[in-house]
Amino acid sequence: MLSAVKPRVRKSEKPCPPSTVIGQMFSPVFWVIAQIIAVTTTFIILPTVRWYLDNFAIAYRRLWYWSHAVACVDGHCPTDGVTLSFGNLYGNGPDEDMDVVTPVPGFPGTTCTDAANAPVVVYLHGGGFVACTSQCLLHSVPIPLARNGYRVYSINYPLSPENNFPDPVIATIRALAHIKAQAKVNSVVIMGDSAGGAVASTVTAVLSAEGMYEQLVVDTVNQEGGPGWRILPEKSSLPTISKLVSIYGVLDWEGWSDECDVVTGKAPEMRWNDHIGAAVLRFCLHCYAPKRTALDGRCLLSDFSDEELANFPPTLLLCGSWDPLIYGNREMNRRLSALNRSVQIEEYPAHHAFMGFPIAWNFIRWTKDSWPAFRTLTRFVTGREPNIPTGWPKTQTFDFSLPIAILSTLVMLPMVFAIVLLGKIHAFVPFQSMRQTMLKRRQSIVKALSL
Repeated sequence: MLSAVKPRVRKSEKPCPPSTVIGQMFSPVFWVIAQIIAVTTTFIILPTVRWYLDNFAIAYRRLWYWSHAVACVDGHCPTDGVTLSFGNLYGNGPDEDMDVVTPVPGFPGTTCTDAANAPVVVYLHGGGFVACTSQCLLHSVPIPLARNGYRVYSINYPLSPENNFPDPVIATIRALAHIKAQAKVNSVVIMGDSAGGAVASTVTAVLSAEGMYEQLVVDTVNQEGGPGWRILPEKSSLPTISKLVSIYGVLDWEGWSDECDVVTGKAPEMRWNDHIGAAVLRFCLHCYAPKRTALDGRCLLSDFSDEELANFPPTLLLCGSWDPLIYGNREMNRRLSALNRSVQIEEYPAHHAFMGFPIAWNFIRWTKDSWPAFRTLTRFVTGREPNIPTGWPKTQTFDFSLPIAILSTLVMLPMVFAIVLLGKIHAFVPFQSMRQTMLKRRQSIVKALSL
């Protein structure tokens, strides 16, 4: 039997500290500012960022992969010891495709002797539920992990706000069925970063809790307009999730918030950039789950009861200690530990998304966050030390990929921003097709948010 989700108390009955009280006095002003930011983000910023990530950033990364200019976090050049296959379809829904990273047998240090029978990892990219693609983050975990003898399926899923919860969860489950049939595996390791960690953990909870998958099937069939492309497979056709890795995943609704804590009545100690991050995350979560009707509102891992988490698989939580999401990760570690589930949490002196950037862009800091996090992740997944060159890690020498990326971004983003802003001005002939694509994307976002 499914238990009802308890309603959340957003505010504590205890008095907030003076700084928070002052903030509440000016809440109408902050509300107006928030609405301006939300509308600006919807009409201009989000379409611009999406176009940039979907086109220029991927093109740049592919050039970087093939140039062998910079090493990944494991010390190898991006394409060494792996084969890459892009855009493999796993369904007929929006963005239902995946990139496959396969280890090359015989590569120095790899344990892979037969790529066709290598164990499988399923990876979900981050991007706040609203942006980014698999290709943007292949360098961070999928490619280095594949050099340790695993076949990594890095999947794309429908983005919000055009596709709300539970569409990303449904798409991921459909991908799992496709991977089981294609790779002939009965169990997989699932992992994701940020929003991908949220989706991966929710999928894990849905498949491990008794009766939860059946509830999702019913909710999908009964939704307004019918299931459409959202046809869920039989549960017997899905692989078992043997382990979960959440990399700075969004696991709760409140731990990252700058509101009063519901237990202590105190506002958390947050830096100025944490408040900005909280505002961005509120917008992203509104895009992802504005109604929260499916699964009785179980969108994030914290929504599941202790009874429903009783069979949760071994879990690794990685997060930066300067990341507002660390509080939610600590709470889930506490809950899973209290249930006697196998769970491990590791914190690093870093902000959010620290594993997403090439190590040459982080200078020496990557040796304190990205590298130890990847080493812990590899040990957890494989039970072995990562496959690295002799003498690694070592201080990276400066390379020109960072200034090239900065300069090209400074040129490209204003141009795309102008295309979005110009709207229906047809004089912008040289970029007509680009403008049409941006207009369609903007219209779909505005329609989804009912603005």
